[in-house]
Amino acid sequence: MKALKHTLADVTVMISGKLLPLVFVSPDQINAQLPSDLPEGVYTLTVHCAGKPDVSAEFTVARNAPGLFNKLVDGRAFGLFLHENSDPITADSPAKRDETVTLLGTGLGPFLQAPPEGFAVAESAAFALADAVTIVAGDNSIDPIYAGVAAGRVGVTAVRFKVGDSLPAGSTAEIKVRVRDRESNSVLLPLE
Repeated sequence: MKALKHTLADVTVMISGKLLPLVFVSPDQINAQLPSDLPEGVYTLTVHCAGKPDVSAEFTVARNAPGLFNKLVDGRAFGLFLHENSDPITADSPAKRDETVTLLGTGLGPFLQAPPEGFAVAESAAFALADAVTIVAGDNSIDPIYAGVAAGRVGVTAVRFKVGDSLPAGSTAEIKVRVRDRESNSVLLPLE
C-alpha cells in the first residue's frame, strides 16, 4: 500500500494538533490531505518549516465542496477523465459512445467508511461516497455507476459513468457534478 509522508522538504502541516499527510511541497504551494471524516466547522491549520516561524490560519470545512481536476489546453479546462483502460481521455483520444469513463475530483464529501488517511487503497463498496452524486451535462443528469475512492490514489475521488445518448457525439461536452446542493467547477469531455 502506497503511503504519503507527514514531512516533506522539512515541512509539516497540522490541524488541531494532528499531522496531515503531504502530497506536495514547494516554496509557493503545499498540498495536504484533510481527513475525509472531518466534521464541518472552523479549524486552525498550522504549517511548520524547520528554521522558520510557524504560520497558522483558520479555514472552514464544508461537508461537500466538489472540485474536478482539470488541465488547461488553450485556455479551456479539460477534465481529468480516464478511458476504461485508465488512459487519459484527450482531444486526440476522445471518449466513445457506450464507454464507461472515470472522472477524478476531490471534496465530494464523506465516505460510507473513511479510508485510511495518507494511503492509496483499492476501490470498495465500503469506500463509496455517503452522499449521492449526479453528473450534470447541460440540461441532462447522469447517475454514476460508482462514486468513491479512486483506486491507487490518495485523497482522490472517482466518479464512473457510461457515455450515453444524452452526450452529443463528435463534440466537447461541459460536465460538472452535483453533491447535495453543491456543484463543482465545469470541465470539458471530448467525445468521439
